[in-house]
Amino acid sequence: MATTRSSSPATDALLAISDEDGDGRLSLDDWLQGGYGTPPAAAGESFRLLDTDGRGYLTRAEISVAARTYLTSAAPEAEATTSTAPPA
Repeated sequence: MATTRSSSPATDALLAISDEDGDGRLSLDDWLQGGYGTPPAAAGESFRLLDTDGRGYLTRAEISVAARTYLTSAAPEAEATTSTAPPA
């Protein structure tokens, strides 16, 4: 899968692993299935925080922004960091 301006290798990897129906976006069900040990309530909350346009799915652009923020932020209070990290 080629990366685009609103994509990244991290985005492509997450979609390849979690996008169950191959529609190029993550539904709440996709997100919960790929929770990787995160409690369902926390996974649902992180989904709502990352779904910035409120359409009920995560777009490639939303995933890319979250991945970039999560992977590059040194601030522990960064939204993507705190919304996707499992509880301590």
